[in-house]
Amino acid sequence: MRTCTKCGLEKTSEGFHIDRSTHDGLQNKCKLCRKAMNKIYKDSHKEEISIKKKEFYLENRERITASYKLWAQNNPDKVRARKRRRRAMKKDLNENYTAADEAYTLRLFDHACFNCGCTENLAIDHYRPLSKGNPLTLTNAIILCTSCNSSKGSKDPEQFFSEEQTTIIREVFDMVEEQV
Repeated sequence: MRTCTKCGLEKTSEGFHIDRSTHDGLQNKCKLCRKAMNKIYKDSHKEEISIKKKEFYLENRERITASYKLWAQNNPDKVRARKRRRRAMKKDLNENYTAADEAYTLRLFDHACFNCGCTENLAIDHYRPLSKGNPLTLTNAIILCTSCNSSKGSKDPEQFFSEEQTTIIREVFDMVEEQV
């Protein structure tokens, strides 16, 4: 047990951060007090912190960029999810389409473009466009190759797909709604 020098409460060692320079290897203030102190400091030094962060980034831009690129290569699902959330935030939509949802959609469409049947360069697309306020969900996700996706753009499905394709996709989405 150790007593925090800030709040005076006695806590177990798990309540303190490690500090190898002290005799018992723990900081003298508990984690909760440290957190409160850090928040006060950050709130009162926002501009200084912002300037230092910008300076650090400018001095280490290449290293930071290389590190992110490596992470992005190793985490493509997370990158796609992050991009979707960012685009949805821009539109003030609550979009939470996960990697598991993406895998389900790929299986649902047999890993092929719904429009042309191509199996290369596939992308998950909004059946009804995001630009018109439609979030990506299991009943609004469709597989298209990059070529068809580019051709579709932000068109409504009725403007891009044939009547027969529109009927098929409605049946697929009805089936998905029943399962979910």
